[in-house]
Amino acid sequence: MQPRIEPPVLEARSVSHGYAGGLGRRRLFARTPSARLPVIESVDLCVHRGDFVAIVGPSGCGKTTLIRILAGLIQPDHGQVLDCGVAVTGADHNRSLVFQHPHLFPWLTVEQNIAFGPRHRGTVRGDYQPLVEELLSLVGLEGFRTALPQQLSGGMKQRVSLARALANRPHILLLDEPLGALDALTRERMQDELRTLWRRTGCTVVLITHSVEEALYLANRVVVLSGRPARILTEIGATFSSNGHGARGREVKSSREFLTVREEVLEHIWSEQPAGGSI
Repeated sequence: MQPRIEPPVLEARSVSHGYAGGLGRRRLFARTPSARLPVIESVDLCVHRGDFVAIVGPSGCGKTTLIRILAGLIQPDHGQVLDCGVAVTGADHNRSLVFQHPHLFPWLTVEQNIAFGPRHRGTVRGDYQPLVEELLSLVGLEGFRTALPQQLSGGMKQRVSLARALANRPHILLLDEPLGALDALTRERMQDELRTLWRRTGCTVVLITHSVEEALYLANRVVVLSGRPARILTEIGATFSSNGHGARGREVKSSREFLTVREEVLEHIWSEQPAGGSI
Protein backbone atom coordinates (compact mmCIF):
# COMPACT_ATOMS: atom_id res chain seq x y z
CA MET A 1 0.00 0.00 0.00
CA GLN A 2 1.08 3.61 -0.67
CA PRO A 3 2.30 5.41 2.49
CA ARG A 4 -0.06 8.05 3.88
CA ILE A 5 1.34 11.57 4.18
CA GLU A 6 -1.15 13.12 6.63
CA PRO A 7 -0.78 12.25 10.34
CA PRO A 8 -3.07 9.51 11.69
CA VAL A 9 -6.17 10.41 13.70
CA LEU A 10 -5.69 7.28 15.82
CA GLU A 11 -2.41 5.53 16.46
CA ALA A 12 -1.28 2.59 18.58
CA ARG A 13 2.46 2.59 19.32
CA SER A 14 4.06 -0.65 20.50
CA VAL A 15 0.94 -1.55 22.49
CA SER A 16 1.22 -4.65 24.69
CA HIS A 17 -1.18 -5.91 27.33
CA GLY A 18 -1.85 -8.93 29.51
CA TYR A 19 -4.13 -10.10 32.28
CA ALA A 20 -3.01 -10.91 35.82
CA GLY A 21 -2.94 -14.57 36.78
CA GLY A 22 -4.11 -15.86 33.41
CA LEU A 23 -7.71 -16.78 32.64
CA GLY A 24 -10.32 -19.13 34.06
CA ARG A 25 -8.96 -22.03 36.12
CA ARG A 26 -5.41 -20.91 35.38
CA ARG A 27 -6.15 -17.64 37.14
CA LEU A 28 -7.93 -19.27 40.09
CA PHE A 29 -5.09 -21.68 40.77
CA ALA A 30 -2.13 -19.55 39.67
CA ARG A 31 0.81 -19.98 42.05
CA THR A 32 2.14 -16.55 41.15
CA PRO A 33 -0.65 -13.97 41.45
CA SER A 34 1.42 -11.35 39.68
CA ALA A 35 2.00 -13.55 36.60
CA ARG A 36 0.32 -12.13 33.48
CA LEU A 37 -1.11 -13.87 30.48
CA PRO A 38 0.10 -11.90 27.43
CA VAL A 39 -2.80 -10.92 25.15
CA ILE A 40 -1.43 -8.20 22.83
CA GLU A 41 2.20 -7.88 21.86
CA SER A 42 3.84 -4.80 20.31
CA VAL A 43 0.94 -3.73 18.10
CA ASP A 44 1.58 -0.70 15.89
CA LEU A 45 -1.48 0.61 14.07
CA CYS A 46 -2.18 3.88 12.24
CA VAL A 47 -5.72 4.89 11.30
CA HIS A 48 -6.12 7.90 9.03
CA ARG A 49 -9.04 10.25 8.61
CA GLY A 50 -11.86 8.66 6.60
CA ASP A 51 -10.44 5.14 6.86
CA PHE A 52 -12.63 2.11 7.43
CA VAL A 53 -10.26 -0.37 9.08
CA ALA A 54 -11.42 -3.91 9.87
CA ILE A 55 -9.46 -6.09 12.30
CA VAL A 56 -9.72 -9.88 12.04
CA GLY A 57 -7.89 -12.76 13.70
CA PRO A 58 -8.33 -16.15 15.39
CA SER A 59 -10.98 -16.46 18.08
CA GLY A 60 -9.66 -15.38 21.46
CA CYS A 61 -6.59 -13.60 20.08
CA GLY A 62 -7.39 -10.30 21.83
CA LYS A 63 -9.37 -8.29 19.26
CA THR A 64 -11.86 -6.97 21.79
CA THR A 65 -9.08 -6.11 24.23
CA LEU A 66 -7.37 -4.12 21.47
CA ILE A 67 -10.45 -2.09 20.54
CA ARG A 68 -11.13 -1.34 24.22
CA ILE A 69 -7.58 -0.07 24.50
CA LEU A 70 -8.17 2.14 21.43
CA ALA A 71 -11.35 3.42 23.09
CA GLY A 72 -9.49 4.27 26.30
CA LEU A 73 -11.44 1.77 28.43
CA ILE A 74 -8.26 -0.22 29.14
CA GLN A 75 -4.80 1.22 29.72
CA PRO A 76 -2.12 -0.94 28.06
CA ASP A 77 0.77 -2.38 30.07
CA HIS A 78 3.24 -0.98 27.55
CA GLY A 79 3.07 1.49 24.69
CA GLN A 80 0.43 4.13 24.14
CA VAL A 81 -2.55 5.15 22.02
CA LEU A 82 -2.68 8.63 20.47
CA ASP A 83 -5.85 10.44 19.37
CA CYS A 84 -4.80 13.19 16.93
CA GLY A 85 -1.38 13.14 18.56
CA VAL A 86 -2.70 13.35 22.15
CA ALA A 87 -2.17 10.41 24.51
CA VAL A 88 -5.39 8.52 25.31
CA THR A 89 -5.82 8.21 29.09
CA GLY A 90 -9.50 7.31 29.26
CA ALA A 91 -12.81 7.16 27.40
CA ASP A 92 -13.83 10.20 25.37
CA HIS A 93 -16.93 11.07 23.34
CA ASN A 94 -14.63 11.76 20.38
CA ARG A 95 -14.18 7.98 20.18
CA SER A 96 -17.58 6.26 20.30
CA LEU A 97 -17.66 2.49 20.90
CA VAL A 98 -20.54 0.28 19.71
CA PHE A 99 -20.74 -3.20 21.21
CA GLN A 100 -22.07 -6.49 19.82
CA HIS A 101 -25.27 -6.07 21.84
CA PRO A 102 -27.00 -2.66 21.69
CA HIS A 103 -27.32 -2.04 25.49
CA LEU A 104 -30.03 0.56 24.97
CA PHE A 105 -31.80 2.17 27.92
CA PRO A 106 -35.07 0.19 28.04
CA TRP A 107 -37.05 3.05 29.62
CA LEU A 108 -36.07 5.55 26.92
CA THR A 109 -37.62 5.87 23.46
CA VAL A 110 -35.61 5.54 20.27
CA GLU A 111 -35.29 9.33 20.02
CA GLN A 112 -34.30 9.66 23.68
CA ASN A 113 -31.68 6.92 23.39
CA ILE A 114 -30.11 8.65 20.40
CA ALA A 115 -30.08 12.01 22.21
CA PHE A 116 -28.65 10.59 25.44
CA GLY A 117 -24.99 11.54 24.81
CA PRO A 118 -25.46 15.25 24.07
CA ARG A 119 -28.12 15.57 26.80
CA HIS A 120 -25.79 13.93 29.32
CA ARG A 121 -23.08 16.47 28.44
CA GLY A 122 -25.52 19.33 29.07
CA THR A 123 -26.05 20.35 25.43
CA VAL A 124 -29.27 22.32 25.00
CA ARG A 125 -32.01 20.64 22.98
CA GLY A 126 -32.00 23.26 20.26
CA ASP A 127 -28.35 22.44 19.50
CA TYR A 128 -28.62 18.65 19.35
CA GLN A 129 -32.18 18.06 18.07
CA PRO A 130 -31.39 18.77 14.38
CA LEU A 131 -28.65 16.12 14.52
CA VAL A 132 -31.03 13.64 16.19
CA GLU A 133 -33.56 14.25 13.40
CA GLU A 134 -30.86 13.72 10.78
CA LEU A 135 -29.73 10.48 12.40
CA LEU A 136 -33.30 9.16 12.71
CA SER A 137 -33.64 9.68 8.96
CA LEU A 138 -30.17 8.28 8.23
CA VAL A 139 -30.90 4.98 10.00
CA GLY A 140 -34.48 4.82 8.70
CA LEU A 141 -36.25 5.02 12.06
CA GLU A 142 -38.26 8.25 11.75
CA GLY A 143 -41.48 6.28 12.22
CA PHE A 144 -40.19 4.62 15.40
CA ARG A 145 -38.99 7.67 17.33
CA THR A 146 -41.43 7.03 20.22
CA ALA A 147 -40.92 3.24 20.30
CA LEU A 148 -39.21 1.55 23.23
CA PRO A 149 -36.32 -0.89 22.63
CA GLN A 150 -38.52 -3.90 23.49
CA GLN A 151 -40.69 -3.01 20.48
CA LEU A 152 -37.77 -3.16 18.02
CA SER A 153 -36.15 -5.98 16.07
CA GLY A 154 -32.48 -6.84 16.60
CA GLY A 155 -31.40 -4.95 13.51
CA MET A 156 -33.42 -1.87 14.48
CA LYS A 157 -31.88 -1.87 17.96
CA GLN A 158 -28.40 -1.92 16.49
CA ARG A 159 -29.33 0.96 14.18
CA VAL A 160 -30.36 2.94 17.26
CA SER A 161 -27.05 2.02 18.89
CA LEU A 162 -25.12 3.29 15.86
CA ALA A 163 -27.15 6.50 15.75
CA ARG A 164 -26.60 7.05 19.48
CA ALA A 165 -22.84 6.72 18.95
CA LEU A 166 -22.92 9.16 16.02
CA ALA A 167 -24.96 11.68 18.06
CA ASN A 168 -21.78 12.35 20.05
CA ARG A 169 -20.21 13.67 16.83
CA PRO A 170 -17.18 11.38 17.20
CA HIS A 171 -14.32 11.60 14.76
CA ILE A 172 -13.65 7.90 15.34
CA LEU A 173 -16.33 5.18 15.48
CA LEU A 174 -15.15 1.94 17.10
CA LEU A 175 -17.25 -1.16 16.40
CA ASP A 176 -16.83 -4.36 18.41
CA GLU A 177 -18.56 -7.08 16.34
CA PRO A 178 -21.72 -4.93 16.03
CA LEU A 179 -23.49 -7.33 13.63
CA GLY A 180 -22.43 -10.59 15.27
CA ALA A 181 -25.69 -11.19 17.16
CA LEU A 182 -27.94 -10.70 14.11
CA ASP A 183 -29.45 -13.38 11.92
CA ALA A 184 -27.79 -13.96 8.53
CA LEU A 185 -30.25 -11.99 6.39
CA THR A 186 -30.40 -9.01 8.76
CA ARG A 187 -26.61 -9.03 8.96
CA GLU A 188 -26.34 -8.82 5.17
CA ARG A 189 -28.69 -5.84 5.08
CA MET A 190 -26.95 -4.13 8.00
CA GLN A 191 -23.59 -4.45 6.25
CA ASP A 192 -24.93 -2.32 3.40
CA GLU A 193 -26.44 0.18 5.85
CA LEU A 194 -23.20 0.42 7.82
CA ARG A 195 -21.19 1.11 4.69
CA THR A 196 -23.74 3.75 3.67
CA LEU A 197 -23.44 5.39 7.10
CA TRP A 198 -19.67 5.52 6.72
CA ARG A 199 -19.87 7.13 3.27
CA ARG A 200 -22.49 9.71 4.27
CA THR A 201 -20.99 10.76 7.61
CA GLY A 202 -17.32 10.68 6.59
CA CYS A 203 -16.52 9.20 10.00
CA THR A 204 -13.34 7.19 10.58
CA VAL A 205 -14.24 3.61 11.51
CA VAL A 206 -12.40 0.74 13.19
CA LEU A 207 -14.30 -2.56 13.12
CA ILE A 208 -13.68 -5.83 14.96
CA THR A 209 -15.28 -8.82 13.26
CA HIS A 210 -14.93 -12.60 13.14
CA SER A 211 -16.12 -12.63 9.51
CA VAL A 212 -13.38 -12.24 6.91
CA GLU A 213 -15.99 -11.72 4.21
CA GLU A 214 -17.60 -8.92 6.22
CA ALA A 215 -14.23 -7.28 6.84
CA LEU A 216 -13.31 -7.27 3.14
CA TYR A 217 -16.76 -6.08 2.07
CA LEU A 218 -17.01 -3.18 4.51
CA ALA A 219 -13.46 -1.90 4.96
CA ASN A 220 -10.86 -0.26 2.78
CA ARG A 221 -8.09 -1.72 4.99
CA VAL A 222 -8.06 -5.14 6.67
CA VAL A 223 -5.59 -5.83 9.49
CA VAL A 224 -4.95 -9.51 10.29
CA LEU A 225 -3.89 -10.44 13.82
CA SER A 226 -2.02 -13.53 14.94
CA GLY A 227 -3.13 -15.92 17.66
CA ARG A 228 -2.61 -14.83 21.26
CA PRO A 229 -0.62 -12.84 22.07
CA ALA A 230 -1.92 -10.81 19.16
CA ARG A 231 0.51 -9.12 16.82
CA ILE A 232 -0.15 -7.79 13.34
CA LEU A 233 0.58 -10.43 10.71
CA THR A 234 -0.31 -8.40 7.64
CA GLU A 235 -2.45 -5.57 6.31
CA ILE A 236 -4.45 -5.87 3.10
CA GLY A 237 -6.05 -3.11 1.05
CA ALA A 238 -9.69 -3.88 0.20
CA THR A 239 -10.25 -1.80 -2.92
CA PHE A 240 -12.91 -3.91 -4.60
CA SER A 241 -15.62 -2.25 -6.68
CA SER A 242 -18.49 -3.55 -8.78
CA ASN A 243 -18.29 -1.00 -11.58
CA GLY A 244 -14.70 0.20 -11.60
CA HIS A 245 -15.68 3.62 -10.23
CA GLY A 246 -15.51 2.92 -6.50
CA ALA A 247 -19.06 1.65 -6.00
CA ARG A 248 -19.33 -1.63 -4.12
CA GLY A 249 -22.39 -3.87 -4.41
CA ARG A 250 -23.10 -7.26 -2.92
CA GLU A 251 -22.09 -8.97 -6.16
CA VAL A 252 -18.47 -8.06 -5.44
CA LYS A 253 -18.43 -10.88 -2.85
CA SER A 254 -18.52 -13.43 -5.67
CA SER A 255 -15.81 -11.80 -7.79
CA ARG A 256 -12.59 -13.70 -8.40
CA GLU A 257 -10.47 -10.94 -6.83
CA PHE A 258 -12.59 -10.87 -3.67
CA LEU A 259 -12.53 -14.65 -3.24
CA THR A 260 -8.77 -14.77 -3.81
CA VAL A 261 -8.08 -12.16 -1.14
CA ARG A 262 -10.56 -13.85 1.20
CA GLU A 263 -8.63 -17.12 0.92
CA GLU A 264 -5.36 -15.26 1.48
CA VAL A 265 -6.65 -13.79 4.75
CA LEU A 266 -8.08 -17.13 5.87
CA GLU A 267 -4.74 -18.82 5.23
CA HIS A 268 -3.07 -16.32 7.55
CA ILE A 269 -5.66 -16.98 10.26
CA TRP A 270 -5.71 -20.77 9.87
CA SER A 271 -1.93 -20.88 10.07
CA GLU A 272 -2.23 -19.61 13.65
CA GLN A 273 -2.80 -21.84 16.67
CA PRO A 274 -5.23 -19.94 18.93
CA ALA A 275 -5.09 -20.75 22.63
CA GLY A 276 -8.89 -20.78 22.85
CA GLY A 277 -11.32 -18.67 24.86
CA SER A 278 -12.54 -15.24 23.81
CA ILE A 279 -11.09 -12.09 25.27
